[in-house]
Amino acid sequence: MTSVVVNDVNNNNNEEKRRREIILNDQDVETFKKQNYMVIDNFLGEDWSSVLLDDCKKMQNKGLVTQHYFKFGNALYEKPNIFELDLHDEKKRKESNELNFIFETGGPNFVLEAKKKLTFLNLANEPSAIKLQYNKGNGGCFPYHYDNPGPPSRRQLTCIVYLNQNWKEGDGGELELLPFLSKKIIIKPIMDRAVLFRSDMFLHRVLPSNKERYCFTIWVDGLTVNEDKDVLLTRDKLRFTSWEEAEQFFANSPLQRVIGRAVYDKEYQSSLLECVGGTNGEQPMLMQHDKAVSNIYKSLKPLINEFRNRKTLIQHGD
Repeated sequence: MTSVVVNDVNNNNNEEKRRREIILNDQDVETFKKQNYMVIDNFLGEDWSSVLLDDCKKMQNKGLVTQHYFKFGNALYEKPNIFELDLHDEKKRKESNELNFIFETGGPNFVLEAKKKLTFLNLANEPSAIKLQYNKGNGGCFPYHYDNPGPPSRRQLTCIVYLNQNWKEGDGGELELLPFLSKKIIIKPIMDRAVLFRSDMFLHRVLPSNKERYCFTIWVDGLTVNEDKDVLLTRDKLRFTSWEEAEQFFANSPLQRVIGRAVYDKEYQSSLLECVGGTNGEQPMLMQHDKAVSNIYKSLKPLINEFRNRKTLIQHGD
């Protein structure tokens, strides 16, 4: 990816204005098309990412980045050590020139570039959401999830931009992508690194962070996401001639979301405990998880058992 920064000066108020343009090159497009994700370093450029981080820290110090919660039925449970600022909050975001620029100009321009180049996704014309996230450390993490678990979500593209200077091994907070029945992909949250992936195709989580961690995320809706073929696992879709055919089908379909929780039952459970263990959210969230897995397993027992066995072989490197 090429990031172009052009500086202009407004003579009326002597304030420097920045016009930034983010361009996806052909290699980026081919990489994403092949594997449904890509990692891009130097996404914004050193100058832009540095001033953006400074503003993010100022917003956090002002108390404008607030506690993040799980919404669970009618209840809200704290996500320990995780704080967010939704940039749709105009009053708050305008406390930061840089974040306001991301919301009003940088984010929308990126979406238009993605829509232009990633034509196979059929993206909307503007971001559906942009959020700043601050991880306080102390083990702050996210459990496994899909950014688009199904309707009513319309998300199709997730773009996370990391702003962590001098990150080193042991600091934690890595992004873990889990392609269906493939090896885990661990991505370090280093300064000015962007990760783009399909919101409806990648199970993922954030590993426990031992240090403060900043990032912001741009989500883009799809115009044809979550059609019936992507959310309804009907009998006709289960007519496979081999387990290999079944594996390839789910690996390349958003329908993996229907069975993912059951196939990765223990991984889901472990990541939930890492995130909310010992809090008020632990028991209700684990109970909901167990209930969901039980319902899926009853309906698709042979399929789930086969995929669990294949998962184990992959994890052991066989």
